[in-house]
Amino acid sequence: MSTIALDLIACPTDLDTLTEQRRNSTVAARRPVLRPRVLVVEDDEDVATALAVMLRSVYDVSVRETARDFLCSYEVERPDVLLVDYELPDMNGIRTLQTLRRYHGGYTPAVMVSAYATRQQASLSAGFEYFVTKPFQRLELVWALEAAMAKP
Repeated sequence: MSTIALDLIACPTDLDTLTEQRRNSTVAARRPVLRPRVLVVEDDEDVATALAVMLRSVYDVSVRETARDFLCSYEVERPDVLLVDYELPDMNGIRTLQTLRRYHGGYTPAVMVSAYATRQQASLSAGFEYFVTKPFQRLELVWALEAAMAKP
């Protein structure tokens, strides 16, 4: 299996290999490990659909169109990682993450996506683990999500 290092985290370059690793993983009780839950916050319906299709082979995916819908559903969803668009209709992605962490406490790793690379530094400074510029490749998203979940 070939791998690519992303911030010192080895990520499989083959999504089928990653899916197979997840399927074969077990915990002490020999139960299959559940697929990680990704909550996507994206207001563009076409982009949201594309993200869900790209990620469903590896993750359980839920999509919310607004920051408000996301914040209201967070306690029920309890995702393992977030994928948040910068431009949302009711507040930007940075404010969305700050609001989540302020009112819900705890920590959920998060990846920002935006069409504007100039927003990368602000996003990383605000607490996002990774930043992915649109248009993106499927494997690029998986690397970022896996690396975000692996960060201590």
